[in-house]
Amino acid sequence: MAVQPVETRVVNPPSPPPPTTEIAQKIVEINRAMAAINVMARILAVRLFLFLSILGSFVLALYATADSTLHGIYIVVAYASTTTFPLALLEWKSKSGG
Repeated sequence: MAVQPVETRVVNPPSPPPPTTEIAQKIVEINRAMAAINVMARILAVRLFLFLSILGSFVLALYATADSTLHGIYIVVAYASTTTFPLALLEWKSKSGG
């Protein structure tokens, strides 16, 4: 009686199943939600910056009027013309669709 060799086969593990349409749809919904949250965060950041700019303008105006000097008024005008007015203009144009 002769010993016969045993045949060996290498079995590859099964490949993962392709993503179903439900999973793909959930991924698309999550991406849309993240995009919407990103847009809202940018809008709120601009509005917060505008609010802080206007608040700073009021505080600066209070300090300038307390001194009652021409230099204080120049500082308020320079601050308003370089920060507050451009930000308010950008916000107004974004609301009007321009």
